[in-house]
Amino acid sequence: MKSYKGINEDDAPYYGGEHSRKSKEGTEGVNFRDYNGKCYGFFELKGSIDLEKYFEEATAEQASVENVLVVWVAANQKSETKIVGWYTDATLFREVQAIESYFFPEFSRYYRIEALSKNCHLLSESDRDYPMDLNGLAQFAAKIQHSNAWYYDDTKQEATGLPQLREYIEENQGSFLQTYLSEELLDERLPESDKDHRGYQELLDKGGELYDNWETLKALKYFNTARAVSETAKVLWEIYYCLFELISLDRAKVCMDRIVEMEGPDMDTVRQYIGIYDALGNREKTLEYCEKYLQYEPQSSEDKEVLVGISNVMFSIYYTRKDRKNAEASLKRAMKYTSDNKTLSVMNKSMEFLNSASRSWK
Repeated sequence: MKSYKGINEDDAPYYGGEHSRKSKEGTEGVNFRDYNGKCYGFFELKGSIDLEKYFEEATAEQASVENVLVVWVAANQKSETKIVGWYTDATLFREVQAIESYFFPEFSRYYRIEALSKNCHLLSESDRDYPMDLNGLAQFAAKIQHSNAWYYDDTKQEATGLPQLREYIEENQGSFLQTYLSEELLDERLPESDKDHRGYQELLDKGGELYDNWETLKALKYFNTARAVSETAKVLWEIYYCLFELISLDRAKVCMDRIVEMEGPDMDTVRQYIGIYDALGNREKTLEYCEKYLQYEPQSSEDKEVLVGISNVMFSIYYTRKDRKNAEASLKRAMKYTSDNKTLSVMNKSMEFLNSASRSWK
């Protein structure tokens, strides 16, 4: 892949594990996408990782180890194993971890490794040329192709060429692709000398044009500039949409707080808070804002669709908590506002599943 920020027609793995082939939210496919300040790395591996086997200070009860250097490799079109990038100071987990977003499934992450995005470095395709076979790493490349993961023991593998690899990483000044969404980048504005540094409305219009063309970071720069001209709720909403799409969730929340401060809460702002907290995996706050949304009477078919979606989110949370009463109430509410027969059929099956599963709940 080129950017590892999501699988699409323009960027897909040449070869991939079964999960990558089946899912466009492929786990490996977003290994270098900034998710609220972190990158979450996945690789296919059956079962758990025996950390105590590979890390001297790890115990059998330990859930993770920290300060790990993780080198990511992939096969190119010629089936050659190449280094594509690395994480420094990463945390490696024994079991697969998950951030599950019920409202926006595309935001869900399943991962074995996490690191601050500022410590994640992705080489441009032209710089993925480290000669694995010429640096004593052929055995390493063969092992990783076979099992998807291989662990380097400093005390036993000096002859494999991995010390040279570490030196290459530490000294690398190659061309890295942008992975880290820094505060400076997200706050960036057009310089006053820029020919596009125009009036408020022109900046909004240009930003909207860029946003519609999926150039979110460029659009954000125009909206930030417009905000400097006049901070209105309109431009704050545009900035919020950009930040949320970039999965800069903490900053998106701050922006939404400012909108509410200016205009007060309503159905739209409450819905956005649900999305933010759901993507953050904060179930308590998600439920809190779901309950707030239920206080509004749906006025349109779109409102009803949103209410159905929110009720389904509440059902999912209560189901995972084995709270039959609230799970059932949430599902019945969703069914009340659903007119689509196919959707109703799915919900009826969910109710049957709930009734069956809850018999074993204490």
